[in-house]
Amino acid sequence: ASFQPASERETALLDALMPVLAMTMQILERNIRTQRLLKETQEQATRMETQAAQLEEQSVEMEAQQAELMQTEAWYRSIVESAPDAMLVVNEQGTIILSNPKAEAIFGFEASELTGQNVDRLVPVKIRADHPKMRASFMATGGARTMGTGLDLKGVRKDGTEFPVEVGLSSLPDIGGRGVCVCAAVRDLTERK
Repeated sequence: ASFQPASERETALLDALMPVLAMTMQILERNIRTQRLLKETQEQATRMETQAAQLEEQSVEMEAQQAELMQTEAWYRSIVESAPDAMLVVNEQGTIILSNPKAEAIFGFEASELTGQNVDRLVPVKIRADHPKMRASFMATGGARTMGTGLDLKGVRKDGTEFPVEVGLSSLPDIGGRGVCVCAAVRDLTERK
């Protein structure tokens, strides 16, 4: 702004300065935009570092939980495997999904040979046809009880010989998509009888 009209020299100077001033303003505007983008990038990098640290911490926690879970599973498995009685876990279809060494020994099977077998194979032939109905009835009512109270129960070994047994049943909840299962504790009464 001026109180007098600009001279030719002043006009020429202004004409020469305008492109330089415009270029300087563009450079300044780009620098401001670049600084803003740099700041946003640094903030994102900081957030990503924080998230990476959190993920690493969660990963370490999950590994610790998984190790603890594996120890707990090994502990429970050792309890079942060292039980003084035969232990069988049977699913709703009657398939043996877990057996301990004592079960394999009293029924005359090799290690892990009982797993996958139908439990009906371990009951006498004369009641084998009715056993699925009895099993289904117990599965429906659940709980824990001694099987065949007052009856002379028999088990059948791999070689087909029968022997006196005592059986305790406990229903197991559906965990891990296995469905409802039954745990049968079987005691060989041969020596007692």
